[in-house]
Amino acid sequence: MLNCYHGIVCEPQKKLTQPEKQLYRIWLEGKFQQEHLKTLSEKPLSIISPGLRNESAGPDFLNALIMLEDQLVSGDIEIHNRNNDWYLHGHDKDENYNNVVLHVIREKTTSRHITNHKNRQIEILLLQPAELFQPDTLCPCKNWGPADIDGFKRIIEDYADKRFQRKTLLTRSNLMQYQPEQYFFMGLLDMLGYSKNREAMRKIADVLDMEKLYQLLEKTPDLERLLFLETIFLGISGMLSDDYRKYFGNDHYFDALSEKWKVLSHQFDLCSVTGIKFQFAGVRPVNAPHKRLVALAQIIHNLYPQKPGQFCLNTLFSGRDFENVIATLKDKFQMPSGMWKNHPLFKSHASLLLLGDSRLNDFISNILLPFAKALSSILKNDHHAALCSENNRKVPVGAFPEKIKDFLRHLSIPPREIKSNYLLQGCIEYYRLFCDLELCNICLLENKN
Repeated sequence: MLNCYHGIVCEPQKKLTQPEKQLYRIWLEGKFQQEHLKTLSEKPLSIISPGLRNESAGPDFLNALIMLEDQLVSGDIEIHNRNNDWYLHGHDKDENYNNVVLHVIREKTTSRHITNHKNRQIEILLLQPAELFQPDTLCPCKNWGPADIDGFKRIIEDYADKRFQRKTLLTRSNLMQYQPEQYFFMGLLDMLGYSKNREAMRKIADVLDMEKLYQLLEKTPDLERLLFLETIFLGISGMLSDDYRKYFGNDHYFDALSEKWKVLSHQFDLCSVTGIKFQFAGVRPVNAPHKRLVALAQIIHNLYPQKPGQFCLNTLFSGRDFENVIATLKDKFQMPSGMWKNHPLFKSHASLLLLGDSRLNDFISNILLPFAKALSSILKNDHHAALCSENNRKVPVGAFPEKIKDFLRHLSIPPREIKSNYLLQGCIEYYRLFCDLELCNICLLENKN
């Protein structure tokens, strides 16, 4: 439940429901009816040890010990509200879940077992809480007083490492299903979706194959390539339908691209994705999804003939110091080409950057470096893998989520103390594993005040 991010580059901003938090806490603290337990297949069950919290990718609890009928069984525990979530999250196809020995659920089901990647049957336990579990008084850290900065940073650095390792393992697992360039392309789209349109952007990668795109670019004259990319991205996304005309603010530009899309879609057998719903409400004008797709066209144009993943890996492992690596990435991912300042969608915006510094830094920390380390580990290149871990500590600080600003404020820690994205990502991971779950009673930071 907590670590269910199957088949995507970046985990969504997932908000656990109160029942999900309650179920997790009930299992963690053993506050459920433990006498005369039976699985849904009517096998007698005893919980010897609930296992250890998993703070990385994979099942919720590791190395649990249970007595199933008269057999002592050791393995992992996965928790969901509903039994079908096991399949919805793709755990039945994920090798990371092959050691699960018990699926703990809260809602009734007609199923008696689930199956894993090896088609082995796994028992199901319908959990009966012993009491109504009330959350702790929220944010007791408000009353702790100023934190010990050094002690705080030591804990947060540990969670920064855990976050990077979790993302690397997630990437490595997904690279077993996707071609590296296609997976990296998913990451680019995820990043450009910001908070409101990440899922919608990722759906574009489901139908737009990078190999085919680059084959088409080879056949496109140099001076037409940028307009070709804009048309392809906006056309496949479905944004060249009249439903989105009002967001363009320039009928001539919209009509020209719409006509070009009709030609290209027929010529190359392309079609728009159906079922995508882009969000515009609450999105800064410069980050509107159609403008982000135009920015993506610029980025791909800047990188051509190299592909995004290929270029980033070549740059990262070029032997240059990391400051020069970042400067090169800025040149390609931030600086537009052509008549950008006169572009119909952007000429009213003050900034001419394709991506802001904070967004680029978050891309490096959350997508590029985990991708590079995962590939290095698959290729058994220990030197490159170590370089990724080293550089992860050097990324300049990215954007502070509001919840992290509040988190630091409660601990009386000035944001200026978070001087790298490494520390910021550690704060985000710690918040995910404690504050989001309302596990104030086991917070590691209390004795650092």
